[in-house]
Amino acid sequence: MWENVNFRRLLGGASKNGYRGSADFDTRDVDEVPVIFQEPFVKYGYREPHHGLTYYAKSFLELHNESLNVWTHAAAFSILLYQSYQFCSPLDVMNDPYALIFAIFCACCCTFLLLSAIAHLFHSHSELTHYTCWFIDYLGMSIYGFGGSLAHYYFSALPSFMHSVSWFFIPLLLVLSYGVCFCCSFAKYRYKRPYPFARKLWQLGSVGAGYVLIITPIYHRLLGCLFSDQPMDQALFFHFLQVSFILPSIFFFAAPYPQKLQPGKYDIVGHGHQMFHVAMAFVSYYQMKAVHLDFLHRRDEYSTHTDPSMIQAILYITVLVIADIITLFVFRHKVWQNISKVDMD
Repeated sequence: MWENVNFRRLLGGASKNGYRGSADFDTRDVDEVPVIFQEPFVKYGYREPHHGLTYYAKSFLELHNESLNVWTHAAAFSILLYQSYQFCSPLDVMNDPYALIFAIFCACCCTFLLLSAIAHLFHSHSELTHYTCWFIDYLGMSIYGFGGSLAHYYFSALPSFMHSVSWFFIPLLLVLSYGVCFCCSFAKYRYKRPYPFARKLWQLGSVGAGYVLIITPIYHRLLGCLFSDQPMDQALFFHFLQVSFILPSIFFFAAPYPQKLQPGKYDIVGHGHQMFHVAMAFVSYYQMKAVHLDFLHRRDEYSTHTDPSMIQAILYITVLVIADIITLFVFRHKVWQNISKVDMD
């Protein structure tokens, strides 16, 4: 399929006929697809809507403006799934509550990346599928934030941090993790293209609040290392790397660069959302390595300050997943009602 691809056009722009991959796969310009699928400053490489789902599944192997978004998180999912298997297979998950929490964390990381790849792969199918895919993506973000915070609290936090927040950390974690799913879903449902800045505030506000809770134990530990004679161990170095990759991920998620500088030039390779995906893949990878080292080497420290219950751990994630799924279906039904009303009119 690659012999028909003009790589000079892919990197520098495209003709009005769009990019061509295999014989039965063409992409379209921005003015040839409905407004709901149009991205700011992205002019080319759109897949046509209203094909069968197999068309979008097969587009995994084609070049279009979502290809790198799909590939980066699909590759990261594969790597983290294999890494999770290596880390979790020796553990006694059924009898060790700490092992169960670590396994939940690994599952949350993998779920987030998988759902993101699926959303980007299939969202161009139809308007209802488009909304549903992004609601699913927000569900994955919610779960990932919960798993990361849980792992940081139980395995990576210093004892002084645990003592100061133990009475409210888990309830607040549940609220803020669910808030990511609800606020992002509401903003997606409420605001239409061209999106106002208020939509970004709903997204960044909810995700930012959740991230503060996720990363506070790590910043507390990094600052403790910085202002003391305690050396930085390997786990803390990996935590530092995950924090470092968060900064570019926030920038590329919030700002329409570099595509705003030269619309049409970065549609296939170099789009800001692609950079966001790459950064988040590294965040997840280094976070899992760091938490695993903390889980293994800080057992004597964290086990004397926390005493998790296996029932509580399962209950936490179950409540969150159920709440997220209900939210997904509520907003999906609202979208379906709106679409049906327009069709009737």
